Amino acid sequence: MPGLLEHIDAIARKLQRDVLYIAFVRAESPNFEDYENLESRKRILQWLDDESVPWRECGPYASETTMRSYAGEVFIDVPFDETNPQ
Repeated sequence: MPGLLEHIDAIARKLQRDVLYIAFVRAESPNFEDYENLESRKRILQWLDDESVPWRECGPYASETTMRSYAGEVFIDVPFDETNPQ
């Protein structure tokens, strides 16, 4: 079933701060590897889960001229704060 993902720039505007975003180039054009099978993505998400770092799937930067499929992009929900151990 299709889902609705927020674009990373919309998330940044809503939070009114810089955001951390991971894109997986091998899942994007022209490679089109299945993001669910990317070992690097699996390892990163496992590490985030192990360290209790909040994350969620998100869309790429919004474009008025291009529509792109989801390619495994991830928003890491940790604000920049030098006193925050995460």
